[in-house]
Amino acid sequence: MKTTILNFIRKLLFMNRFGEKILIKAISNRDFDSWITKLIPNNYQYKKQSIKIANRRGINYKLDISNLMEWVIYYPVREESKKRLFSYVKSGDVIIDVGTHIGEHLLNFAKSAGSDGEVHGFEPDRSIFERCQENISLNSFDNIRLNNCGLSDKEENLKLYSVNENNLGMNRIIPDLGKGHINANIDSVTERGTVKTITLDHYVDNTGLSRIDLVKIDVEGFEHRVITGGLETLRNHKPVIFIEVANENLMENGTSADELLKEIESLGYRFNDAETMLDINLPLEAKYIEPMKNNNVFCFPIEDSI
Repeated sequence: MKTTILNFIRKLLFMNRFGEKILIKAISNRDFDSWITKLIPNNYQYKKQSIKIANRRGINYKLDISNLMEWVIYYPVREESKKRLFSYVKSGDVIIDVGTHIGEHLLNFAKSAGSDGEVHGFEPDRSIFERCQENISLNSFDNIRLNNCGLSDKEENLKLYSVNENNLGMNRIIPDLGKGHINANIDSVTERGTVKTITLDHYVDNTGLSRIDLVKIDVEGFEHRVITGGLETLRNHKPVIFIEVANENLMENGTSADELLKEIESLGYRFNDAETMLDINLPLEAKYIEPMKNNNVFCFPIEDSI
């Protein structure tokens, strides 16, 4: 009942041009748990293909705010881990963005890296790849290379699935789907086609990259496969790694959060919680592996300091 009343207020006051403008100004850089952010209309209250053109942090976007990941960009509530991630990018840096989606991280990386830097993005879903290309075209960056493929531990063709129609950022590869899955995050499963995967090591060899400063990985449980396919690259270049660690998603792919971070640790890395910057040690505390919990983790080469 409380949610119904609140949704009515959100729709009445803020799902119009004037109210929306006031709300966006009021919530900009506020914490997500601030009282005023409770007034933001939910993404599911908008009709499909509710398209908005917006500029956020000097970057232009075309956004469908009925989709959660695009709604998050449109309503610029402060996300500490994201803000911290962008702050690590310097002019001239070379960045790998695995799981680019519609390009928020990619474009922010490109802005910070500048014309002397490079940003290499990977988005396997064809329609989302095209949406990302459209957002790139709305800006004037000349340092982006976007690839319509995924990264894995080998080159192959795999099925990609949508598991939440209101959040295409959750699209994923689900091995052995016919055997059932364990993931409580999944609402329904819809096939989105076959996608190609390659390895990070193969890509780096082919493109002749001589340095890599940062790697961001958010691929809904496929993170361990990405790391395994890039062991040589990570060992040689020792970039900072920003990675999503969601134990349930990883278990769906036959691994776990502990196994993922042990693999990275073996390459000479230590870990910090991206929200708090507190140290993370193995084996992981229960709060990092509880169901439906997604954690963002910074992995720093041991010789570096925060």
